[in-house]
Amino acid sequence: MHEPQTRSDDTQILEKCREIELLSKQLYLFFADLYAADTDIKELWTKTADEEQHHADHFTLALKMKKNLSMTLHVDMQRAVFIAVELEKLLHNCHKT
Repeated sequence: MHEPQTRSDDTQILEKCREIELLSKQLYLFFADLYAADTDIKELWTKTADEEQHHADHFTLALKMKKNLSMTLHVDMQRAVFIAVELEKLLHNCHKT
């Protein structure tokens, strides 16, 4: 079980979670471009990317409102950083190949 985060840690975690959502969006847009010839598949990946943007927007809103919210986050920052780094590597490899 993780200890509750401090206010500054909350900001970092919310920002990292938003980053993960935006990286996921980029990955799905990559897949949409990959399947551009098939409109149904492209539309599916594009819609999925839009959903990730929507999730990122929620984190943006939480960051703006966090001063007025009483919340305790139970997120492992190291795990969030690991996920973001792995998504960045995956995106890099996708573009490279």
